Amino acid sequence: MPDSPFNFLVIDDPVQAMDPAKVDGLAKVFAKAAGNRQVIVFTHDNRLAAAVKDLAIPATILEVTRQPRSRVTVRECMDASRQALEDAVAVSKDPKVSDAVAARVVPGLCRTAVEAAFTQAFWRLQLRDGHTRAEIEPAFADKKLKLLSIAALALFRDAGKWTVVTAEIERRWGRPIADTLRVLNRGTHEGHHGDLDDLIRNSRRLVTKIEDIL
Repeated sequence: MPDSPFNFLVIDDPVQAMDPAKVDGLAKVFAKAAGNRQVIVFTHDNRLAAAVKDLAIPATILEVTRQPRSRVTVRECMDASRQALEDAVAVSKDPKVSDAVAARVVPGLCRTAVEAAFTQAFWRLQLRDGHTRAEIEPAFADKKLKLLSIAALALFRDAGKWTVVTAEIERRWGRPIADTLRVLNRGTHEGHHGDLDDLIRNSRRLVTKIEDIL
């Protein structure tokens, strides 16, 4: 590469038969190479995109899909939090969805967005601290952790501290965001009786604050 006259690299499907640790290492190699050239990678394996996100490597991730009659579409891949929030907006604005259904579905999507943000924050922080994926996975494996326990992992590295999560959120980011967490933690069985647009907006603010941890 040092002798290459080109300012870009195009690499096709480099992740085959790699274990997760090697995928992380490959992502770091690409990040280093991208310091002074454009790196374009084509892959069918989602693990490379996941490694790029988990390691917070600056990149644009695009999904290329071939539709019937070979019509090709390209779109930016959204992370789980953004996708859930976009879905929440779509449901709240859909005139075909009744208010009663929206009141139950939208809080669930907002909760999914917040859980995904806390989960991603924990994974990224652990990876940056030098832990391997094999060491991190037991924190989640077969435990069916609830929202506050996942938040405690991200905030304190300890799921057992879930009882003080809301107070910590209020101390860091204020009562409105803490109140949003309380609403999302109550569950969606009875539906949300407040304004759904406000809930989505405050959930987006909470996701942004979680991302700021990184």
